[in-house]
Amino acid sequence: MSAITPFPSIEALSPFRRSAENPSASSFSDDEYVFGEPLFVSRPQGDAEDDGVLLTVGSAQHAESSVLAVLDAQTMTVLARAEVPSSIPLGFHGSFVRAEGRP
Repeated sequence: MSAITPFPSIEALSPFRRSAENPSASSFSDDEYVFGEPLFVSRPQGDAEDDGVLLTVGSAQHAESSVLAVLDAQTMTVLARAEVPSSIPLGFHGSFVRAEGRP
């Protein structure tokens, strides 16, 4: 019987740019966390399609912790990280609440 993993197999976030002048060449990954779908927040008065930040939540693969990563959408570099000492399930739909007495 094969083991079922609680995380999808995502190794990196990479942008897809529609503009031919600015092809995708950068990506973001972190060996400790598995990241969910990013949310793009545009810069006020930004004029490029990728002028803003990406927000993405990552769940630790081997610990009860999570991180919110704020990435520059143009360079995919980390601008900020907010770590929390509890697991935030991946996903962008619904709310997740742990039942009393359940692991």
